[in-house]
Amino acid sequence: MTGRHAMTRDRSLTTPSRIIPSKSDLQGSRMDIDSIRQTLIAFVENAMGVAGSKMEHKRDSIGFSRMIWTAEVIDRAGKSKDYIVRHDDGNGPFSLITTKSITHEGRLIDALFKSGLAVPEIFAISDDGASLIMEKCGGIADFNEAGTAKPALTRSFAACLARLHATDSAVPTSATDGPAGLPGDLDEYLAPYRQHCRPNSIIDAGIDWLRANKPGAPSKRVLVHGDAGPGNFMFDGDRFIALIDWEMAHPGDPMEDLAAIYFRTYIRGGGGDILDWYRPYIAASGQSYDAGGIEYFRFAQFCKAAMLAELFRATASPVNEAIFAAPLKRVEASLRWAQGDTALLDEMGFPPIPVRL
Repeated sequence: MTGRHAMTRDRSLTTPSRIIPSKSDLQGSRMDIDSIRQTLIAFVENAMGVAGSKMEHKRDSIGFSRMIWTAEVIDRAGKSKDYIVRHDDGNGPFSLITTKSITHEGRLIDALFKSGLAVPEIFAISDDGASLIMEKCGGIADFNEAGTAKPALTRSFAACLARLHATDSAVPTSATDGPAGLPGDLDEYLAPYRQHCRPNSIIDAGIDWLRANKPGAPSKRVLVHGDAGPGNFMFDGDRFIALIDWEMAHPGDPMEDLAAIYFRTYIRGGGGDILDWYRPYIAASGQSYDAGGIEYFRFAQFCKAAMLAELFRATASPVNEAIFAAPLKRVEASLRWAQGDTALLDEMGFPPIPVRL
């Protein structure tokens, strides 16, 4: 794996991966930023065994994820190094999806790192499951900035994804659909959506279609990233560094990740021709290309995004109602597609899934 082996590591400030006691219970609370900062500083200094640190808060204003902080850790000799701290402040949809906890994400990334996959290193997870400290990888994530390096990066990404799908050690043993009979991790979103959100006829119709039209079981369930594609890996020039943002990972069909690549390519833009992503993955993985499966999981991706938006509506205050229109429109477009009408998908910039490579 080019990026991982090319990286050099300064381990002077690190400790072995472990669970570190935290002095507070932030999960589910809505503390102000300054209070969270002070609590995380204490957590980082205790976990890393250092005398000082500084915290800078960054949050994706268009996303529905956790808080991201940059921690500048200063050792006793005055040397500094930056880390990433992910924190669940109880003020987002993943706080309501218990299977997508910070602890689960951190332990999974740690297992994948130890298996040799190109992912960030995990240094500590708080005992309350609200926070983790991880490596701050070099490079950038915005694929729009890749320029002439895009072909090399898509090939390296494809090789990393193929290796993930061949990894057995971190895959949970469960090999069945969820209790609602939906494939992948759809049930993990559906249960909190049903519990915390007002019924939405468009989402409900989408879930009904997914239940009635689910594909056959894959020949092998793999560990699926769940949100793979442009914007969710770090790179420097033409050097692939690490696959990031693992909170949506789960065991499932490899075509789920190809649908995620499609989703991210056409939502974020800059990804180019979708076949430029699919061909190197199929070549590296040996998987069979299943256009129908990708179409199904594209629909599932749209439904997940809509349920996450509704969960965000249920947890965030105040709410900007404008952000909820697009996820619901994508589900509506998929329902029309299921009836043979592709006009709305076309209007929204979602081309047909290629029938063959």
